[in-house]
Amino acid sequence: MCRQVAANDLLVPGSPLPAEENDTSAKGGLAGWQLRKVIRHVEDNLGHSLPCYDLAAVARLSTGHFCRAFKTSMGEPPHAYVIRQRIRRAQTLMLHTEDTLSEIACMCGLTDQAHLTRLFRRIVGSTPKVWRTRWRAQLG
Repeated sequence: MCRQVAANDLLVPGSPLPAEENDTSAKGGLAGWQLRKVIRHVEDNLGHSLPCYDLAAVARLSTGHFCRAFKTSMGEPPHAYVIRQRIRRAQTLMLHTEDTLSEIACMCGLTDQAHLTRLFRRIVGSTPKVWRTRWRAQLG
């Protein structure tokens, strides 16, 4: 029997909660509608460049104000959130496709396989190849 992989199974324990679960509005943070729009924009555009000024425009704020408010709301800067979401997407693709790691890196908006490996190792603690092999063996 295959075990279902939940979003919380991806990444390492103690990583910040996904935005959907982090529903509290902190003073000085983004309004709920702003946070939802930005998160949706990130999800829909992970394969492309996502500079802070684009995210700020989605939230209708200046770049500086957006970055401060995003960090207050999410507990991490926008760039770190985008990188974490790219790694999460890469993990999902590694489990559910036969695509090569270089193809997955491009689909996740990273420059190449080396870029994916560097970020993946920093965030998850192992290389994508080792992680993929281990998880596929566990899932059967």
